Amino acid sequence: MIWAGFTGADLRALRRAARLTQARLADLAGVSRDCVQYWERKPRADLRQWGPRHMMQAIGRTGTVAAFEARAVLWQVEQ
Repeated sequence: MIWAGFTGADLRALRRAARLTQARLADLAGVSRDCVQYWERKPRADLRQWGPRHMMQAIGRTGTVAAFEARAVLWQVEQ
């Protein structure tokens, strides 16, 4: 099941936690850097879409667990 609350900020937090640049993630996921930028700015990142799904796979995360991990990373950054 895909967690509906996953956001572009969550995707960005996971990318940064994996120490990847937008360009490197784009290369690994087989998408353009513009695609990474686009989805990181979205208020909701639908993991059923091809781009975000492949980006999450490139980061090594999938599904609901990844969404909660991203929120934990964001929470740590904000503290």
